[in-house]
Amino acid sequence: MKKLASLIILLAFQANFAQAADLKDIMKAMGGEFITIAIAMQAGSVSETELAAVENLQKYASEAALVYPITADTDSQKLRYMELTAEMMNKALLLETAVEEALANDPTDLSQIQALFVEINELRQIGHNEFKLD
Repeated sequence: MKKLASLIILLAFQANFAQAADLKDIMKAMGGEFITIAIAMQAGSVSETELAAVENLQKYASEAALVYPITADTDSQKLRYMELTAEMMNKALLLETAVEEALANDPTDLSQIQALFVEINELRQIGHNEFKLD
């Protein structure tokens, strides 16, 4: 019986560790896409590279939504995390539309892109702060 209890504890620890590692990898990849977009905004125009980065950002946000942070212990914390990731996915879709419009019309018109990027970054920071995602 002791061995069974030890095995259960070990499996639970491994699952939590794997979950944390997976989310950390997703967040790291997401950070790379943020950097790509930020560099383009500093340069003053967007290209197909930034469109791909926004599409990847959507993908990573949806993947992150499937993995609760290990610091989300309660149902209300899990719900809050899901709300943040859902809002990030929504803003990322809007950002994709803004980048597509800029590419079609004027790649240097970054007004919508910058505003949405700031909103997404704020959501990212809120999530990191609330769930200690570093």
